[in-house]
Amino acid sequence: MKTQKFFIEGMTCTACSGGIERSLSRKDFVQEIHVNLTAKSATIIFDETKADMETIFAQIRKLGYTPFLRLDSKAPATSRRTLAVVALLTLAVLYLSMGAMLGLPQPLPLVANHTCQLLLTLVIMFLGRRFYTQGFASLFAGVPNMESLIALSTSASFLYSLTLFGSAHLYFESIAVILCLVLLGKSIEERAKADAQSGLAALLSEQPKEAICLRDGIEEKIATDAIAAGNLLRILPGSRIPVDGIVFDGIANVDESMLTGEVLPVGKKQGEKLYAGSLNTNTSFIMQASGTSAQSSLQAIVALIEQAALSKTKLTQIADKIAAIFVPTIIAIAVVAGVVWTFLSDFATGFEIAVSVLVVSCPCALGLATPMSVLIGGSLASARALFFKSAQTMEDTRTIDSVLFDKTGTLTNKTLEIVQIVPMSCGEDELLALMASIEQTSEHLIAQAIVRTAKERGLALHDVATSHSEAGYGITARIDERDYRLGNAAFVGATDEATKDDAAGIVVYLAREGEILGKIVLFDNLKEGATELVGWLKAQGIGVRILSGDSEHNVRKIAEQLGNVAYTAGAKPADKLRVVQSLKEQGKHVMMVGDGVNDAAALAASTASVSFVGASDVSYQSADVIICNDDIRSVGYAIALGKAIARNIKQNLFWAFCYNGLSIPIACGILLPFGIGFNPMLAAAAMCLSSLSVVANAQRLRRFRFEI
Repeated sequence: MKTQKFFIEGMTCTACSGGIERSLSRKDFVQEIHVNLTAKSATIIFDETKADMETIFAQIRKLGYTPFLRLDSKAPATSRRTLAVVALLTLAVLYLSMGAMLGLPQPLPLVANHTCQLLLTLVIMFLGRRFYTQGFASLFAGVPNMESLIALSTSASFLYSLTLFGSAHLYFESIAVILCLVLLGKSIEERAKADAQSGLAALLSEQPKEAICLRDGIEEKIATDAIAAGNLLRILPGSRIPVDGIVFDGIANVDESMLTGEVLPVGKKQGEKLYAGSLNTNTSFIMQASGTSAQSSLQAIVALIEQAALSKTKLTQIADKIAAIFVPTIIAIAVVAGVVWTFLSDFATGFEIAVSVLVVSCPCALGLATPMSVLIGGSLASARALFFKSAQTMEDTRTIDSVLFDKTGTLTNKTLEIVQIVPMSCGEDELLALMASIEQTSEHLIAQAIVRTAKERGLALHDVATSHSEAGYGITARIDERDYRLGNAAFVGATDEATKDDAAGIVVYLAREGEILGKIVLFDNLKEGATELVGWLKAQGIGVRILSGDSEHNVRKIAEQLGNVAYTAGAKPADKLRVVQSLKEQGKHVMMVGDGVNDAAALAASTASVSFVGASDVSYQSADVIICNDDIRSVGYAIALGKAIARNIKQNLFWAFCYNGLSIPIACGILLPFGIGFNPMLAAAAMCLSSLSVVANAQRLRRFRFEI
């Protein structure tokens, strides 16, 4: 199976994106297809032995849309110039058709007047021809959409006007106004969508197109896409880092605000990590690439944003199911209403009502309700260096009533300090060197502290033949044909004599074939903002608990500093998972926050989970929300923003459904006996206003603020 992302021009409503999904899903070579209306993108998983992208594109073209692989090849959207021309022509048609009613001079006789209206309307229909090409193509393919409603209503009005040519009343002005208002509405929507996606565009622009590569001492410019792992690159002052890597030679002051949100430059020395898209502020240095541009942290963030925008909430899935039958149902309602009013009144009345129903019912507002809120909410989150992996996660966070925290590196600072080295059966340097040798491939905070201290002392590390990590316990390793165990007291089999002074700190032991060689003691401290976050969570009525594999003494100390929160010490991965499952069985909605391998199972089992960009790979993959800085308060931001996004989506869907629930019966003429109804022009105005109201309500999310 092959996965391919591509773009689609011409979609205007959820019926468009849903129609494409349904049409392609029927093909036996398609395993999965997701279409993003607002981003104009799609991701498809298909059997490349049965079909290629041209086959898929041909199917999409049959529906009236234009697919393409790259953004830079897309067709231009409706231009302001086209819209201005349509507006002027519409005013001219209105003057010719309704000027006499307003007492304006009419220089042309009736037939000439109608001929001018006909010609001007034809030009307007040509400028809005995409409604007809896409609308009828989708209709004939069995997946009618918003364009189908516009195409049917205006085409019927045009043909009916031809039969009335030379009589007192035609429908040319209705056609012109409908197309003009729809084009205006679509233009405003496109600008709102582009604005909502501006954050993603800005992120993509952070990666430079070229880089300076050093080969055999010679500098040459190469495309960023051509960079491979191990390449040496010169980074000039004021330029952006093209790929992830490390400082190879020199020092650097790097602005990482695109990743972390922190505006102050970060000092980097040899061996320290660099991230693609960050800005070198003032010195030239040489870096070594750790991967390609496609593997960079910047591309991972972009993928997270696109993944969230492409995903759908449960509310969206319900709306999509409704949209799938909405347009065919509206066509049927329009026909029935037109026939009924033809018998009750006359054909002209029945015709106007049928056209009004078609126009007023366009499902644009329904299709914009969720994507606009998700896009704007996602851009707010990314500005805080926070990324939701799916739209459903945004909705799920609003229900959270219990938050579970790992301790080390999550509630406490990520840099641990070794405060004591206690050798027992070997020298201090030997003990530290052996521990560092075993830990050198681990990303755990304890391992980083041990390896860092050994390097600072200039100790030579041993070659490790084999090693195996047991999450939450320790590591077994073989060095120089001898077996070692590194971890907590129980894991290495430490005696009471060895553990008698273990009252404070994180204690790690090393044993060789049953003999305790020694131990080290590390301290950790609370992160800035952790106490404020816990206080805020409690004020929101959200339960807080610490789940840590650390000792009772250390966990209790942190719990007390946080305001005597509940805690579980000595928790293994299975213990953390059991706590999550137990709370969920009690009807709780659980958020797990952690960054270690031993947190992965609990992260995966929780309602919504949070990890950090520097977390272990398995935790990063298991988490629903990724925080790209070290600000623990972002957990509260995620919960508060998730609630705001879910509330905004519900408001949008409520008004979209209410609009159709009220406007369709009125357009059907239910209040016509009381003199209240829609003509086609008013129906077009009402339809546009409904879409713009959803766009405007989604924009209110930009006023979201969160402070602890």
